Formats: sequence, structure tokens, C-alpha cells
Amino acid sequence: MDETRGRPPKPEKDRRKIRFQVRLSPAELEAIERAGGDKPSTWAREVLLKAAKRKVTAERGGYDPIRVDTDPSGSL
Repeated sequence: MDETRGRPPKPEKDRRKIRFQVRLSPAELEAIERAGGDKPSTWAREVLLKAAKRKVTAERGGYDPIRVDTDPSGSL
């Protein structure tokens, strides 16, 4: 009988290894926590990546050859 428990490990390419720190005031942190609900870091990552993609696309005249996904489903 297999004794392995829990979720299978993610493929190497899908693992998040880099930490990006941002200094915030207490009021800024509270706003992010309120907006993000149960998962404020996930919410903040998604919002930041969407904004980065919009900026890169605008700077390249509407064409963005760089694909930035927050998850493998491509829901961004």
C-alpha cells in the first residue's frame, strides 16, 4: 500500500521560488488584506502581474510576446 500523503509536487517550472518583498505602511497592508480576502498574497500577485502585462503590452504598441501567467490555466 502506498503511504504517500498530500498533494503531488508541482513540476519544477511551476514552482515559485523567488521572494519579492515590498515595504508597506500599516494602512497599505490593511487595504491589501481587506481586498485580498482569505489569500491577500495571491490577490496581490495576480493584480501586480496583470498591471505588469498591461504596461509591457502598452509599451510595445499593443503586442506582447511575453506570456505572464499566474497559473497554468492561463486565466490571466
